[in-house]
Amino acid sequence: MQDKLLELAQSVPGIDAAGFKKCVASGQTVETVKKDQTLGASVQVRGTPTVFINGKLLPGLRSPDQLHAAVEEAAVAGKAVHTAMVH
Repeated sequence: MQDKLLELAQSVPGIDAAGFKKCVASGQTVETVKKDQTLGASVQVRGTPTVFINGKLLPGLRSPDQLHAAVEEAAVAGKAVHTAMVH
C-alpha cells in the first residue's frame, strides 16, 4: 500500500516526495484520517467531493455554476433569517 501511495505522490507536481515518504512511514496522520472517515460516514458522505453548505448536504452538484447558485441561495436565506431575527 505504501508503494502505491508513494507512486501516486511522485506524480503530483511540486510535492516533497521525501517528506511525504517520511509522513507515510511514520503513520502520524493515520488517526486523523480515521476520524475524518468516521465523521464522513456519520453524515452520509459517500465519496469526494461532497459539499455541505450551512450543514446541509448538497448531493449531485455537477458544475461550478450549480455550486455558485447554491452558495448564493444560502447567502440570501441567511440574510433573510438574520433580518428577521434583528427586526
